[in-house]
Amino acid sequence: MSDIFEFIKIDTTSLSYEDIQRLVSKAKKTEQGSFRLNCHDSFEDNLQQMIICLTKKNGNIHRHKNTDEVISILEGRMSVTLFDEEFNEVKTIILDKENNAGILRIRKNTWHKNIPLDDFVVFHEISSGPFNPDKMEIK
Repeated sequence: MSDIFEFIKIDTTSLSYEDIQRLVSKAKKTEQGSFRLNCHDSFEDNLQQMIICLTKKNGNIHRHKNTDEVISILEGRMSVTLFDEEFNEVKTIILDKENNAGILRIRKNTWHKNIPLDDFVVFHEISSGPFNPDKMEIK
């Protein structure tokens, strides 16, 4: 799993455009088409803050059992589709900072799928920690 993320030390003002370009480059090289910069110190932190790049259009339907997440678009556009318990589509939201704020809160236990609408999308994601992979389900 470590080939799709790395931990970085940044403060709220030091993420550069070069950092985002490096993130996009790394995402394009992974089999999953994604890469994340973890802006928290460890998976045990109470606040999990990530800068994520997605490049492939075939995301997984997933949910986080114990935490809400907040997504803010930094570059590009993304569709987020929400599903019910039987995986029927409930709603699709287009996040695009040109036409809306590009911010979305997804409640815990909500099945959803994130799909970039451009060659790539870069977004900031915040959720409560600690991170426990057993608390995330993928379908």
